[in-house]
Amino acid sequence: MQLPTALAYWENDRIHSEAPTEPVAATQLDPLESGGTSGEPLATTFRHSGWSAQRRKVAHALTQTNQTWSRQEAFRTCGGNCFVLRSKSNPEDFRLAASGCHDRFCLPCAQARSRTIAANVAAYLKDRRARFVTLTLKHTNRPLRMELDRLYAAFKALRKAPLWKRTQTGGVAFLELKRSRDRLSWHPHLHILTQGKFLDVQKLALLWKSITKDSHIVDVRLPRDSAQAIAYVTKYASKPFDPSLFDNQTTLEEAIEALNHRRMALTFGNWKGLQMTEKPSEDAWEFLDTLEGIAMRAQLGDSAALKILQKVAGDRATWFMELVAKQIVPRMNTARPPTPTPQMYLELPPTPCTGY
Repeated sequence: MQLPTALAYWENDRIHSEAPTEPVAATQLDPLESGGTSGEPLATTFRHSGWSAQRRKVAHALTQTNQTWSRQEAFRTCGGNCFVLRSKSNPEDFRLAASGCHDRFCLPCAQARSRTIAANVAAYLKDRRARFVTLTLKHTNRPLRMELDRLYAAFKALRKAPLWKRTQTGGVAFLELKRSRDRLSWHPHLHILTQGKFLDVQKLALLWKSITKDSHIVDVRLPRDSAQAIAYVTKYASKPFDPSLFDNQTTLEEAIEALNHRRMALTFGNWKGLQMTEKPSEDAWEFLDTLEGIAMRAQLGDSAALKILQKVAGDRATWFMELVAKQIVPRMNTARPPTPTPQMYLELPPTPCTGY
């Protein structure tokens, strides 16, 4: 079988479609708490089962900050279309291709995005020598938007300074947001993988202080090898915000507003040509069924379907079969909906932290 025609192209771990999903009627946020019992697609429940409490807070914050309807609806239905794919080269290898909202505050989407970025950075880095650099700002009570403007402007000024231009040729920087230990102020900082020559940490600290006027805490480290460099990229590409943001709803709402239309990962110098979301070929996989279809077959005694479900769902396979038994099997004689046209992620094998 061929992939659904809606799956037009890949973006490393992602499969994308050019055709947008048709809008559906707006619904309440209650389905986020429902475990799939109040209209939320079962695949969405499965995808977000590892962070449901934080997800409810994000959904509420998106509403409170008057984000666009399309963004809220995409976040609410993230993962609602989920297909099981089989490798053409290895018939025993299966993956889930799932619709994603691509929202920076969606944990599963952030994890998928980080794998895409890490894979492309790894291919670009190869055997080049690179360093880890961390740039911080002194804690203040100023609004986050002002602090981010200040941080990005300071980094731009740093890249124009003779010390930096003389020693560094290019790299990639990731923003991370934290609250201070007392939870009263913001602590935004940049994690940078930079290629170039030796960078004296004391000279960098003095230069950073002269640019920011009040901040001198910097860090420079040399990774052991390229594997550690890629692990660094993966960590910060998938972690733009700290769990401390979820401690207070007002804090979370401020972060959502401050990050609107702001890049959280940026390349610089001779790395500007790096396409961190470059699209690979879609020829390696073929479509089998929806995740719910595989689970239904497994629930009805299909041993091959059960084996596939266990591979793609891990320890959540039995739980998901029970959801399907309660909600899909009683309606199995209803007409099957047409193949959707979502934007898709091709997922890696299941991990402990999220549904897939």
